[in-house]
Amino acid sequence: MMLLYTSYMVLLAISTNREYSLLVEKQFSLTKLNQEDGLSGIFNRRFFDKSLDSAWKTSMRSQTSMVLVLIDIDFFKIVNDQYGHAVGDQVIKNVAAIIQNYCRRENDVAARIGGEEFAMLTSNYSHENFDVIAEKIRAQIASKKMEIDGNSIAVSCSFGVAVTIPAQDKSISEFYKQADTCLYAAKNAGRNRVFCKNY
Repeated sequence: MMLLYTSYMVLLAISTNREYSLLVEKQFSLTKLNQEDGLSGIFNRRFFDKSLDSAWKTSMRSQTSMVLVLIDIDFFKIVNDQYGHAVGDQVIKNVAAIIQNYCRRENDVAARIGGEEFAMLTSNYSHENFDVIAEKIRAQIASKKMEIDGNSIAVSCSFGVAVTIPAQDKSISEFYKQADTCLYAAKNAGRNRVFCKNY
């Protein structure tokens, strides 16, 4: 009788453990879905918004600089119109992979925040230092020939970069607006360039 009871308890423990593992796996998958952009594989807008808020508070406490970069693929509509949406999707994936490659530190964030628009969050850079990095990313995207479905496609991106040390008299919305203003200045100046500003 004792042997039967022990066997039953072992089987019950294994079953419970398996169910718990499946539950944890399911929860991890749901968390990932809530954070990840389904097409590009990098973070989504929701995760970016939370990260921006969190990074602002952290940088304010530590009085370290933070950098916000807004990136837009130039003339993306032409890519979609000329080659089709499947090719356009692949271009988005390729650009996302290049941007992600420059987010190597633990708190760096690369996200797709709109159709062909991306954002990066990082910290501890001066205006001049990050201007150089943004230029490297821009140059890499512009020089890369993407071989997609037998087509050789080259795209460029415009960059708006804002750098600040958060303070009580500053706001996240104004910080974001600075980066957005720089992005539109880059587009208006002919696209495929980086505009950077301290806030």
